[in-house]
Amino acid sequence: VLEGLKDSDVVSELTLLHKKGIDMVGPSELTGTIKSRGNLHNQLESMIRNASSSVVLVTTESGFLRKVEALLPVLERAKERGVTIRIVAPTGKESKSSLDAIKGVAEVKKVKEALGRFCVIDGKEALFMLVDDVETHPSYDIGVWATAPFFAETMQKLVDSVWDNLK
Repeated sequence: VLEGLKDSDVVSELTLLHKKGIDMVGPSELTGTIKSRGNLHNQLESMIRNASSSVVLVTTESGFLRKVEALLPVLERAKERGVTIRIVAPTGKESKSSLDAIKGVAEVKKVKEALGRFCVIDGKEALFMLVDDVETHPSYDIGVWATAPFFAETMQKLVDSVWDNLK
């Protein structure tokens, strides 16, 4: 049996793995589904707390109001650590107090209508929401979190490419 294995594909593959090694899927390459708006905010808070260079939030007007209320303290601490914080959201009369509260913490760009609902941290980690927050009950809100540098960096580049053209 051993003589037969010597020339088999199994030994060839094991030899190749031994010589070249393998890339292990580590804990940093994770994804997950997050259900309910409260859990989404908890995940956002955790992500922002661990940010080292940048936070990009793209949201709706009602999402902007909620995020400023729920995340302002963690955003302030991130800013103190030198993290750049950018927010893209439709803002109107209802947003005035939130805009005042976030001033000096984040740079906010106004859009006419929501461009989506997502967050990118350090160009490495992303959380994107799958449903419209206005039409969905908070307990049915759902998002996908991914530590996927290629995807997160792509989302970051998309925001960066339009950032200067926004108000």
